[in-house]
Amino acid sequence: MFNSLKKSLYDFITPSKDEEIIKANDKLKDIVPTLWLFGKTGAGKSSLVKYITKQDDVEVGNGFMPCTKVSSIFPFPSDKPIVSFLDTRGLCEASYDPTEDIEHLSIDSNVILLVMRLDDPSQKDVLSSLKKVKKSKSKKILTNHLIVIHTFCSQLSEEDRNRMITLQNSEVEKVWGSNFKSTYVDFDSLENIDALNQLLVDELPLVSEALFFADDERDNFAYSRLKKDIIWYSLAAGAADAIPVAGAFTVPTIQGKMLYDLAAKLDLEWNKKEFLEFTGSLGTTIAIQFGASFLIRQATKFIPVYGQTAGAAISASVGFAATFALGKAACLYMCYKKKGVAVNSDELQRVFKEAFDSKKDVKTS
Repeated sequence: MFNSLKKSLYDFITPSKDEEIIKANDKLKDIVPTLWLFGKTGAGKSSLVKYITKQDDVEVGNGFMPCTKVSSIFPFPSDKPIVSFLDTRGLCEASYDPTEDIEHLSIDSNVILLVMRLDDPSQKDVLSSLKKVKKSKSKKILTNHLIVIHTFCSQLSEEDRNRMITLQNSEVEKVWGSNFKSTYVDFDSLENIDALNQLLVDELPLVSEALFFADDERDNFAYSRLKKDIIWYSLAAGAADAIPVAGAFTVPTIQGKMLYDLAAKLDLEWNKKEFLEFTGSLGTTIAIQFGASFLIRQATKFIPVYGQTAGAAISASVGFAATFALGKAACLYMCYKKKGVAVNSDELQRVFKEAFDSKKDVKTS
């Protein structure tokens, strides 16, 4: 055990095994959320993707890679994806079979975004395809993961808007049941955009953390720049940490590589001296807690039955939270170094603890 911990420390300082990170990345397909875009052409799917990604040049169809006979997928960001968008062509065709598309979805990490124009009363074909998905026997469809987004609300009076929302929601309920969330928005006027924001935060916390919000701590400017990278590495650690044995070796490598990458993007040197100062500033209490939780979550994965279910879930969520907290604290530490000011250990420990606590119960898979 001592040799394993010694190796983990070495991997932190000299992360050279990119193949382990590649293996963890391969497992991310079961963790990274897949947002399945459901809706007719012109419903506002491209506008929704642009809003979520903050990329004005994104168009549904352009930049999407074919993945099934009738569908294409758009991972974002392309190099270290934290979310994927699945768009289905021919959705309104009578012969459409959702089986292959469903199999391409990530396990337990998918959301259907049903986009419906309020000024288009003809939604029969889309609802027919949604019904086929609902009837699917695949375990990859979670019936509580449907979000209905009513678009082009500014085209209607308030009375007509409310009437059409009620009508369309009742039609969806006939097909899907009542277990779905809905809101309305206009991407041109940004009417009701705050409600859409809140719905996405509630249903997609990891995506929202990485894409929507600037950090509320002004001193931690690095986190605002690098939060997408931190989320990606955290997801990779969560994916690796759910696997018995492998997590003990892969997670430290992923975390070490994250620290190197963060420093490189901030044009800072990352070496043994910096690493020891950073971990020393975090304090022995956090280091001990971090090490103990790592050993516990690795041990639970070897307990029959429990280790295959609850232990793996605990391991993935804690692996994600620990990596996220480490990344956020590292950003603050690197801010201190960039500014040439003394490291505030108390503030560093506060950032780590709050970041860990905020993510330790997040479901990553």
